[in-house]
Amino acid sequence: PVILILFISLIFFFYKNEFENYLLENIQSKSEKFGYTLQFIEIKNTKYLSKDNVNKIILPNMNKSIFFISLKNLRQEILNLKWVNKLNLKIDYPSRLIIEIEEKIPSAIYSENKKNYYIDEYGKKIDLVLNLKDHSLMLIYGNDALIDASNLIKHIKLYDKIKVVSAEYIGSRRWDLITKNNIRIKMPERD
Repeated sequence: PVILILFISLIFFFYKNEFENYLLENIQSKSEKFGYTLQFIEIKNTKYLSKDNVNKIILPNMNKSIFFISLKNLRQEILNLKWVNKLNLKIDYPSRLIIEIEEKIPSAIYSENKKNYYIDEYGKKIDLVLNLKDHSLMLIYGNDALIDASNLIKHIKLYDKIKVVSAEYIGSRRWDLITKNNIRIKMPERD
């Protein structure tokens, strides 16, 4: 028995790659035969994120056995996209991948060096704004405005009846708010 086990182990050691390739090819062919290959992608809940960006990540897996798809790797790659906050991946057997995305929500637009960026409620940049005219978000600008932007956004939400269209950070110490009616509200340094 020991010699037999040793003999089988040696054969396996020398032919491991061939055995592994045979096994992978067999699984792929059986998956194709019974329809267990990735054929459909369903992406849910996107407003800002381009589905093409997600598809570029998924496309190398098309027609691949559904059993070979690494959801962990796909998850990491999709989470690296600018607009993705959270996501849920699941396989709907036999041939569909469902991607449910929770996007980052822009709270304002930050203007810096003639470029405009979506920012979240924490004052973190999300992505470039391509066309400023298409948005109703508050525009924030001024030297070091991003430092205090989250504080401003938090307080503006408390006063939703005042429609602030832009906010200028003055002297790195206080805000001037411009309303929809073009009224300038000069905020004090404190309180």
